[in-house]
Amino acid sequence: MMPLEPPPSAKSLDGPTSDETPTALREQSEAGDPLAAYNDPLAAYKPTSEAPWSIRRVVHLHWRAGLGADAATLARDLAAGPEASLDRLLHPVVDEERAVRLEAVWRAAAASDSLRRIQSAWAARLLQTDDPLGERLTLAWHDHFATAFAKVQHSGWCSDQVAALRGRARGQFADLLAAAVHSPAMLRWLDAAGNRAGQPNENLARELLELFTLGVGHYSDGDVAEAARALTGLAIRGDASAVALAAHDEGSISLFGHQGSLDVDGLLSLLVEHPATAQRLAWRLAHTFLAPVVATPGVLAALARRLQQTQLDIGDAVATLLRSQLFFSEANIATRVVD
Repeated sequence: MMPLEPPPSAKSLDGPTSDETPTALREQSEAGDPLAAYNDPLAAYKPTSEAPWSIRRVVHLHWRAGLGADAATLARDLAAGPEASLDRLLHPVVDEERAVRLEAVWRAAAASDSLRRIQSAWAARLLQTDDPLGERLTLAWHDHFATAFAKVQHSGWCSDQVAALRGRARGQFADLLAAAVHSPAMLRWLDAAGNRAGQPNENLARELLELFTLGVGHYSDGDVAEAARALTGLAIRGDASAVALAAHDEGSISLFGHQGSLDVDGLLSLLVEHPATAQRLAWRLAHTFLAPVVATPGVLAALARRLQQTQLDIGDAVATLLRSQLFFSEANIATRVVD
């Protein structure tokens, strides 16, 4: 699959890198009110004379929700209409022979202990995958649960982390979060081995609360300290995570309404159930698929409510966004250079 060039009308940089839409864009959104015509921006898109199913919207779908498309794919989806086109992205038909071949290339790269080979194997997936949305989400989650070979220094662990994110990219966030936190790449990246009872290292705890789940403003430094105690003893054994019980703090931990002993899985459960995590997850998905100018506080709140109703079902939230009139609105098209 050879991607097309982004539309020439795309002018702004990619979306925000903080928890909030930048002030200038918020003011632009409020002043221009790009969503004024929508009673419910997350309602399903239906082609109209004002918002027809056009080649412009087909290109937008494939660039924003996938990795681009060739002319034949664009022509097919233009003729098929939005429902069939979205169904293909959301529920791809996978060529088993190609999938086996790409997986074999991935495994060989992981076993080679060569970062360049892993990068090449991922590039091959991006070009040949039958699931471009899955790869788009994998990239988004690798940004969310960021690590780097420069410190991890283990290509197998890096490739395993990517594979774990890919396999859970559109599942339940609880499963994705657990896989990310238990990843040896993440444990080395955030110095988990140095987190022991009596000498807690807060690196993993702070990233877990600030970036992976709650977001800034929803926890205190005291919460970070208590979360670090819950994570004590979590370490790498071979190529997997394990808890060294002798290094785990068995004392009483007070955190988000919990009082008593707490281990890593209990901590993750508390964070998944916290309402701020749904808000953070809504921001991450909106940042992936929407332009900043349309990712207003109201839209994020509506998406967070949807996530809470589904116990943080990523696939449901992604489908809701991609099927929405907001996604296909003029305000959301050709507003990011990655379109």
